[in-house]
Amino acid sequence: MKSKLLVLLIITILGAFPVSSLFAQDDENEAAPNILTTDLVRRQQVDSSQLEVSFVIYDDDTISEVIINGEAQSFEPATTLNIEKVFNFIGGKNIITVKAVDENGNERTRNYLVAYGVDLASLEEEEQPAEAKAEGFKWKIIGGIQLNSDSNPSNDLSLPVAIEDYEISGQIDDDEQADTQTAVNLMGIFSYGKIKGVLGYAQSTYSQDIYENLNSAVMIVGASYVPQPNENGFDGRYTLMDIKLGSEAYAQYHVFKIGYQFGRSDKEDGTTRHLWGVLYNHKIFAASGLDTGNITLFRWEYTNVDADNLDFFKSVIALGSGSDGTEESEYSGFAMDFDWSNKWESGFLQGVGFGLHYKNFPNDEPLISDLGDARTDIPIRFTFSLGWAFNPNWSLQYQYDYKVNISTKKPSQRTINGLQLRGGF
Repeated sequence: MKSKLLVLLIITILGAFPVSSLFAQDDENEAAPNILTTDLVRRQQVDSSQLEVSFVIYDDDTISEVIINGEAQSFEPATTLNIEKVFNFIGGKNIITVKAVDENGNERTRNYLVAYGVDLASLEEEEQPAEAKAEGFKWKIIGGIQLNSDSNPSNDLSLPVAIEDYEISGQIDDDEQADTQTAVNLMGIFSYGKIKGVLGYAQSTYSQDIYENLNSAVMIVGASYVPQPNENGFDGRYTLMDIKLGSEAYAQYHVFKIGYQFGRSDKEDGTTRHLWGVLYNHKIFAASGLDTGNITLFRWEYTNVDADNLDFFKSVIALGSGSDGTEESEYSGFAMDFDWSNKWESGFLQGVGFGLHYKNFPNDEPLISDLGDARTDIPIRFTFSLGWAFNPNWSLQYQYDYKVNISTKKPSQRTINGLQLRGGF
């Protein structure tokens, strides 16, 4: 009941705005009525043979017709409707079809699959609603351009507080540290069922000559086998990144992610996914004086999308070790990252994030002996974003990142903020 009241409250508060721009569209006709419910998702399993469902249907134009499972509903024409229905399910597969038509003839249809008395996973693929099927070959091209203000691109020594009586100074004067950064990226995503491929390019450029060696260009090639978010199954991914810094080749990263996913969907919790696995990053450096590096992490990744695809939450907790090609760079530690964003395909966008890592470098000394026997780093980040999605494919966002490394050898703080335009087809 609370979820139904929340949906109605949101629509009432935002009624002064075109509602077609506030919630996700599920077909190309953006002028068609929107159909929203917190009681059903596109595929779910229920334990009771009867379920009361509340539909909220809204449009810029007057809604003239609503048909549920072939039955025309009685109502007074309006731009916002609340229709209550009680469904009785038979054992096996149940399909609920809702169709809404406005006075201009624009129409939208939504299908919901309900499994009663059987496991949802046991239903054959051809028995699922059309929009739930994994069809043949698909592709998508996405890209973006971003203009940032970066307060400390090189993570030069800097601290928000002093360490006792010791003076901390870096190689770059404080008044010269900040710079502007331009970043562009372009990526193609190709899929066939659960198999996906990625081909991409990303470039980052700073305006000052002192940061010329930080300008980067990255070629990305990847392949993966990924189950649907609400399924149980093996999850395997491989990515090759060829990285260039300044005018020189820097390294090749071979990133392997292998794990097992536990996924489920229901009307209360939405779609939840637990992925337990291992990440291994093998680094091959171009410089002759560096050995190969690596990162090995044992990871638990949790994601949740609410029943109406309005909110997305992701957390990653990892434990492991790594190095960057030298004995001094070898470390062990853990990482925790938490990010939330709304996933509306049009309208207002926002997100927040927090991360805390801990790294211990047993073969590296601290800046001063009073700080211990070995170097310790505690990188922390805070992220905030705000923007607008013009449609499911194009958006403009402002993002603010604050990063601080509480380190016994290389303490630093850094603020990156700017605008990013993203789009695709």
